[in-house]
Amino acid sequence: MGQMIEEEFHRIADSAPVPIWVTGLDRKRNFTNRAYVEFIGVSYAEAVDYDWRALIHPDDVEQLIEQSLDGEASLQPFSLEARFRRHDGAWRWLRSVSQPRFDAAGNHIGFIGVAHDITESKEAEQAVRESEWHFRTIFEQANDYIFTSDLNQRLTSCNPAVCAALGYTPEEALGKSFADFIDPDQFGQTTAMLQQKLAEGGTTRHTIRVNTRDGRKLIWEINSRLMLDGAGHPTGLHAIARDVTEMKRAEAHQKLLIDELNHRVKNTLAIVQSIARQSYKPGGDPEATCLAFEGRLQALSEAHDLLTRKQWESAPMDLVVKDAMRPHVEAERISIAGPSIEIPPKTAISLSLAIHELATNAVKYGALSVPDGRIAIRWDRMVADGVEKFTLFWTEEGGPLVTAPERRGF
Repeated sequence: MGQMIEEEFHRIADSAPVPIWVTGLDRKRNFTNRAYVEFIGVSYAEAVDYDWRALIHPDDVEQLIEQSLDGEASLQPFSLEARFRRHDGAWRWLRSVSQPRFDAAGNHIGFIGVAHDITESKEAEQAVRESEWHFRTIFEQANDYIFTSDLNQRLTSCNPAVCAALGYTPEEALGKSFADFIDPDQFGQTTAMLQQKLAEGGTTRHTIRVNTRDGRKLIWEINSRLMLDGAGHPTGLHAIARDVTEMKRAEAHQKLLIDELNHRVKNTLAIVQSIARQSYKPGGDPEATCLAFEGRLQALSEAHDLLTRKQWESAPMDLVVKDAMRPHVEAERISIAGPSIEIPPKTAISLSLAIHELATNAVKYGALSVPDGRIAIRWDRMVADGVEKFTLFWTEEGGPLVTAPERRGF
């Protein structure tokens, strides 16, 4: 009969969705159910002898074992909470409840335990604690601007951050109208927000320009709602504001940069289109044309790299020349001289492409096509009749005899 009861218990326990175990006076497991085995990830035979203490989170081990020993010694039901490592490595919070077992004669013979997964509730508790800590920190540190007003939009209370931002003492600020801190059009906006809340309830969110005592202009993002009395009637406003001045300035700057980028991209595409149109002419050798086109794009890219390093404001003449010549010839075969001149971006790109073409021609037909050839590049700037003029000299020496070209090139 006892055997049948025990087998029935094992069958019922195995169908339970939570871990169940039975221990003797030696604290060893006499039985573990299917859920227990699946949590650990071992066989039934291994689960009985498995040291459950190895599954406890290191931060919980000492306290849990101490509480477990105290609970067993009391011979009373006791519960424990701790994190245990599941077979897949995940840490799960379990609440175990242990009941003492007694034989027919009333002798204590061990414990029976059952565990429930309480991870979700623990995480929810943690979220609540973090939320409470977050709000407590906001009010204690007062980084945001927190204030209240009556329905006439007169300031009735504010935290120190408000006064510090506006440049007023609390005594000076309290009782003032919003209109004392913002322009008339902005006061019209706050009034419209108030009327919206009075008509529809809820909260409103908007940005306004705020004037400080020393004349600075700030931009605040304000979230506000009505304050109600016990009967549900509105008595004033409660608002939390945040300074978004720098963010708005950054957004405006970003828009400016995007507009400028769009402009430059369009200009660059127009240049590439022009290079392609002039490179791929009818009757040309496809392979040579492709190489020429790639070389011209490389010259354009190098000019862009130089301008990027200079924030697209201007480029030194000598660097434009050196960068354009670098892919074509060793430095010792060219001489570069001229006054220091900063040239605008558009001119730098055109000049870089022109020098690239001169260098390409020199490599194919001119001084750079022979070992002893050299190139001298110099420029000058002068004022004649009140007009500033720029002159660039390209001189080739030691190259083959110059002949008139058979056709116009790039």
